[in-house]
Amino acid sequence: MNPDLIFCVSQPRSGSTLLQHIMASHPEIHTAPEPWLMLPLAELLKEKSEVTATYNQNYATMALHEYVDSFDEGRDILVNAIQQFANDLYGRSLRRSGKPFFLDKTPRYYFIIPELMEIFPQAKLVLLVRNPLAVFSSILRTNMHGDWVRLFSEPDRRADIFEGPRRMRDAITSCKDQIAVVHYEDLVTNPDSSLQSICEHIGVRFDPTMLDYGEKVNFPGTTWIDPKSIYRHSSPVTDYRDAWLDTISSHQQLTLLRGYLNSLGESLVDDLGYSFHHLHTQLDGVESRIDKSPERIVSWATACLPQDPQSLRTSSERATRLAVDSGGVTGAFSAATQMLKGFLSALFRPTNTNNIPL
Repeated sequence: MNPDLIFCVSQPRSGSTLLQHIMASHPEIHTAPEPWLMLPLAELLKEKSEVTATYNQNYATMALHEYVDSFDEGRDILVNAIQQFANDLYGRSLRRSGKPFFLDKTPRYYFIIPELMEIFPQAKLVLLVRNPLAVFSSILRTNMHGDWVRLFSEPDRRADIFEGPRRMRDAITSCKDQIAVVHYEDLVTNPDSSLQSICEHIGVRFDPTMLDYGEKVNFPGTTWIDPKSIYRHSSPVTDYRDAWLDTISSHQQLTLLRGYLNSLGESLVDDLGYSFHHLHTQLDGVESRIDKSPERIVSWATACLPQDPQSLRTSSERATRLAVDSGGVTGAFSAATQMLKGFLSALFRPTNTNNIPL
């Protein structure tokens, strides 16, 4: 018998750990720290791989599909094989727990929402959506420690802020009858209503004790649960709903947030359930309290350019981008000089065989 599966999909830093703890407090739902199980498996179904590998993943994808197409069942045989493999692992967890439902909370499943629905047509999908400016601010502060150059240089983080919202919007607009959409702001403000909708979608009875998750769910020793806030409270709180506004402390941050909001666009933001114009109004309200100390601002168009962090160090990177924004011959010459310095530094950096920062 196949396990009953629930997938919780979101951008990172959207409150998915909170939702996981609440849902897993239900007597019929079992969970585990982010399994990431389906990411490599669902990738096998894509016509063009999004994975980079030294053996050439695109060749592997082409060869696999040609092999699968040689069977009469074609793609179905691959879908069934993936389903059986995953069901075996999920089923083992459920047999150990004695519960009927397994909740897989892996935020970056936003990459594979169509594939998840194809592999598990009976599974329940819950999309957790949060204000994109709050997500951006949280990733920048918590994961990048304020280093925006690093944020735009790391491919997975770029995907979190650019691809995540778009793919989730696509799921909301094209599959709204097959998924439950819950907004983080609603979850912490009116948790009873949010959880009742989720339980109805899943097909379980709403249990009010879910909201008092306390220490019912605990993952000692795991690296896949952020303990920073979840264990400070035993039930949902609104403390972090608008905390992103309080973290804006410079005009550079404000420039990045405005640029990011504009890059998403009004249509996408509205489709996610937020007001594009209201978010801009909130940013305008922050500007008056920021120090007006002299600060050279890197524009959004320059800041969001991806760079290889191994070839340009953060300090020279910032100088380079400032130079590009300054324009003219001086700016171009300065930018070229900084790029050359970074290249030579990377070229002649000694080999580090002990993984010790140099």
